[in-house]
Amino acid sequence: MKIMRANTVSISDLELKNTVSYMGQLPEIIPPQSNERLKSFEETLRRIEENNVKVILFVVPRHQYYLTNTQSNYEMTFEQILNKLQQDGFKVYKRNQNYSALPMWHDLTHIAVNKNSYPFNQDVAKMIQDELN
Repeated sequence: MKIMRANTVSISDLELKNTVSYMGQLPEIIPPQSNERLKSFEETLRRIEENNVKVILFVVPRHQYYLTNTQSNYEMTFEQILNKLQQDGFKVYKRNQNYSALPMWHDLTHIAVNKNSYPFNQDVAKMIQDELN
């Protein structure tokens, strides 16, 4: 991935609020018990593990404005899916909601690549270190 200069810009809280109006509704997530894509995903993960490759899932954060604009059951169903993956033995690092208030967002779904993203980078580095140990 090539980081462009635009990716280094953190936008203001007002700009983040304004981008919500341009955001369309996210599609509904199918619950885990009837989600065929989830079943296929888990099968793929199992095949990877069968080849002695450790699988760790890292769910990237989203800004709170993004999350509050989703359908009411979106986050609940997404959480059910993550819980099912954990129950099925996969390591899942869930997204951290604590990042929303930090001035490090390039847009509602991407963190800018600059010094403001240091807390996020430190958390990801710790996750990697923990897994290597």
